[in-house]
Amino acid sequence: MRRLRKVSAMEHEPTDGIGEAALGAERVPTTGRPAPISSAHLHDTLARFAATMAATATPPRGTDLRGRARTFIDAAAGRRVPTPTTRREARDVVAAYAAQLRADGTPPERMLIVLKAAVRDATPGVLDQAQLHALTADVVRWSIEGFYSP
Repeated sequence: MRRLRKVSAMEHEPTDGIGEAALGAERVPTTGRPAPISSAHLHDTLARFAATMAATATPPRGTDLRGRARTFIDAAAGRRVPTPTTRREARDVVAAYAAQLRADGTPPERMLIVLKAAVRDATPGVLDQAQLHALTADVVRWSIEGFYSP
């Protein structure tokens, strides 16, 4: 019967030739930080949140609701329907991305430029000017909170 012993983080016990060392897998040290967020994931989250904002917005007075509904249906034809993103999900992704930029050494001015550009790139034609302004203000606030959070 084989006796097991505790292995410290600094040493690695071979695993009978079959295991991480044999397969050439590299161990990733745990830093306590969450997994990095890609810019594609940030853009996707912002686009889904903008679509959610547009879908739940009250149309301006005098707007033809049937025509507006047809426009949304035509725009969605041939694409999978994105799952709606809640405000909390969008906030978490933006804050995590901002914190990641800080960890990478990005200055706060550059972080704001990057995130404002992400909002602009992820929401073309989806939101009206008032909604775009509101979303940009939210993203700026969330990114500052995420950038300076401990």
